Amino acid sequence: MASSLTVLPEVENVLRSAKGPGLLVGLEGDHGIIVIGAIATKHAADMPSLREGAPQASWDSPLHVMAYPCLTSERPALAPVVITPQHKVKPGAEIHTARLHLDALCYVRRDTPGALAAYNAVRQSILEQIAGVSLLLSRGEQAAGAATIQAYHFLPPGFQHHVSLLYPLAASARKAEEAALAERRAAIHAMLGLPSDRPLLRIARAVPIEAPGAMLPAPSTRRLADVHVGIAPSRVKGGTQHLVQGSYLYYHYMQDRFNDSGWGCAYRSLQTLWSWFLEAGYTSTPPPDHAAIQTMLVMLGDKEPSFRGSKQWIGAVELGFVLDEGLGVQCKVLPLASGADLPDKAAELAHHFDMQGTPVMVGGGVLAYTLLGVDWNESTGEVAFLILDPHYTGGEDLKKIHAGQWVAWKQYGDKAAAGGKLLHADAFYNILCPQRPLGV
Repeated sequence: MASSLTVLPEVENVLRSAKGPGLLVGLEGDHGIIVIGAIATKHAADMPSLREGAPQASWDSPLHVMAYPCLTSERPALAPVVITPQHKVKPGAEIHTARLHLDALCYVRRDTPGALAAYNAVRQSILEQIAGVSLLLSRGEQAAGAATIQAYHFLPPGFQHHVSLLYPLAASARKAEEAALAERRAAIHAMLGLPSDRPLLRIARAVPIEAPGAMLPAPSTRRLADVHVGIAPSRVKGGTQHLVQGSYLYYHYMQDRFNDSGWGCAYRSLQTLWSWFLEAGYTSTPPPDHAAIQTMLVMLGDKEPSFRGSKQWIGAVELGFVLDEGLGVQCKVLPLASGADLPDKAAELAHHFDMQGTPVMVGGGVLAYTLLGVDWNESTGEVAFLILDPHYTGGEDLKKIHAGQWVAWKQYGDKAAAGGKLLHADAFYNILCPQRPLGV
C-alpha cells in the first residue's frame, strides 16, 4: 500500500463536473489512483469518463470505474472508486492490502452552509484519515493479518470535543480485537493524559453514529438507566454517600415478555451488573438472557443438564462464575451469617464503591437485590443502603418506580418494595462485589 497519498485535482475536477455533491478525494500511490466520493447518480453509466481527466502516469492501460452504494447523501447515491492497474512489483517487495472504513466527524459553525461544510470539513477529515492509514501501513503497525482499518470516535470524560482514532482490526472476535489493541490504546491514553486503568478508548466505548432513518427501540422495550438519580434522600444524619460509579441499566422481572416472577431476581441482578461493564466499555456483549446464563453454568459443570430451561434460583456464587467466564471479571464475596449483619459491612462496602465503583449483588434467603451504594456515618455507625429491587414487574415508568420505592435508600428493618422484610435475621446471605479490571 502506498505510503504517500496526495489529492489529485485533475481527477477531482472531472468528478465534480457530475451532478451531485463534490465530496471527492483522490489517492495516488503504488497501487495507482483511488478516488473516494459521493456522486448523486442512479447508474454507474451516468458517471463521467475519467480517461481524459486522469493525470499522466507511466501505465498504458485505461482506468476502470466501479460504483458502490453510498450513504453520504440523503438520496441513493453511488461512490465511484477509480482504480488503475497495479504497478509491476519489484523483486523482494511486499504488498499489504486492507479494507478501509473511514468515518468523518467534524465541527463547523452553525451558520456554515451544509454543502460548504461537507466539502471543506468532511473532505479534510477524510484526507487526514487516509494519511493516518498510510502511516499505519508504512510503519507496519497494523495487526498481523489485519483485514480492516476502521475509524472510531470517542468522547473521553472531561473532553469538550471528540477524538477520532484509526484501529487496525483483524478478522476475529471483538474480544480478541480489543485485546490486540491494548498496547496502542495505552500509548494514546498516555498521549492524551487519560487514566491508565479505565477503558476509555475501547471499541465498545466508541460514540454510536446512527445512519439516517435508523430505527430506535420502541419506548416499551427500552431499559431505564441510572434510575437512582432523583430519589428521596436517605434518613442517615451526617452520613457520607459512597455510590456506584458510571452507568447501569435496570433489569427486573417480566422484561422481554419473559415471565420470571418468583424465581428470576438473581438473573436480573446479574444482568444489571453485566450492563455496568457494557456501559463502561469493558465489553460489547449485551447481558445474557436466562437461557444463556443457565447454559453457561451447565457448561462450567456447576449445574446438571436438567438445569437448562428450569425455574431454579441462582445465587451470588453462580453470578460470580458467569461474570468470570463471560467477562473475565473477578469477584469478592462477603458472607453474612444473618441479614442483621449487613450494617457491619458498611466500611467494606463504602471502600468497594470508592475504589471499584461497580454495582453489588446481595443474595440470600429467597430474595436477591442489587446494591448501588451506602450512606454511612462512620462516627455513629448509622448506615443506609441504596437498593435496586429486581422484583418490580411493571413497565419502564420512572415515576412509578420511584413512587413504589423499587429503587430507594433502605435500612435494616425496613420493608421491601413488594412488602415483607427486606432482610431476614435467620437467613444466610452472600454479597458479591465485582472487581473492576485494570488496564485500558
